[in-house]
Amino acid sequence: MTALRHVVVLAVVLTAAGCGDGVDLDDDAAWRTTSDPVELSGLTWAMGSAVHFSDGSTIDTGARVQAFVTGGDGVFFVPIVGRYDTSFSDADLFFAAPEQEPVDTGLDVDSEGLRSSPDGTHLVVLDADLEKGSAVMRFFDLSSGATHTSEDGMKPRSSDRVDEFSESEVEILGIDDERVYVRALEGRFAYDLSTGEGEELGESDDVPDYGRDPATSPDGEWRILETASHTDYLVNTSGDKVVPDVGSDRWDLGFWADDSTVVGTRVEGPGGTGEPDARDSTALMTCVIPANECEAFEETSGETVVYPHGLTAVYATTYRRGSGT
Repeated sequence: MTALRHVVVLAVVLTAAGCGDGVDLDDDAAWRTTSDPVELSGLTWAMGSAVHFSDGSTIDTGARVQAFVTGGDGVFFVPIVGRYDTSFSDADLFFAAPEQEPVDTGLDVDSEGLRSSPDGTHLVVLDADLEKGSAVMRFFDLSSGATHTSEDGMKPRSSDRVDEFSESEVEILGIDDERVYVRALEGRFAYDLSTGEGEELGESDDVPDYGRDPATSPDGEWRILETASHTDYLVNTSGDKVVPDVGSDRWDLGFWADDSTVVGTRVEGPGGTGEPDARDSTALMTCVIPANECEAFEETSGETVVYPHGLTAVYATTYRRGSGT
């Protein structure tokens, strides 16, 4: 089976100069408002400098993509600098739209503090400074251009700010179309994306997708069942079975991009025969269920594919696939 590695306050409306707190952003930047939203259904994935959408369109970022989220008219991305790593810190965040030159947003991000809402209308950045022992949440409404910030939940309970901050796990846990959920210094918090107003979560409050089984579709209707023969299949709550029609005798299923799109890899080659030096070729594959419409992306064979950052909070945004025995 393919392995997947796996914030009550008043929000302060940001000044025209930008976000404040040392962040200077261009209010007239094209990425701040939306005129032609990108397609968000199905799976969006990146390989090299190209981000691919389910409608067949692509956006060229001009640089190899380390991480990205979709929002507004395009994609917000972190380019690879040096060696590729799924974990990054204090990285420059860029924006790219179709047929436009990529631009620097002026934001610095890390791998635990970058998300966009599923509907693509909001960008959220957790801006943490370990050396100063401080953090703020930044909210960008990509429809109206409105921006908010808040420090709620981000003040250490003791006076030893730096030590306590550096030892804590400050991170975005999940996001939906209305709120973002964060592990902050004072506990778990949820912020309203439109206003920035937040509240502390109780122990029993759920976080979207956090801890969700990747084998089960988000709506709970379908589940991936693994097989030792690399012929994984799907079963719904009524017991109906779907065997993916992939045009190959071997394949693996890994997780769900949405309620009806399952993601995996198609395997081809002699590797399953057990012959010495026999090598397989594997490629990214998606299947729409229950229509059983499968598509393999041959160009991904042997390459690293990057999925939207924080697709879920329980596994990483990339996995590698390529030739192997």
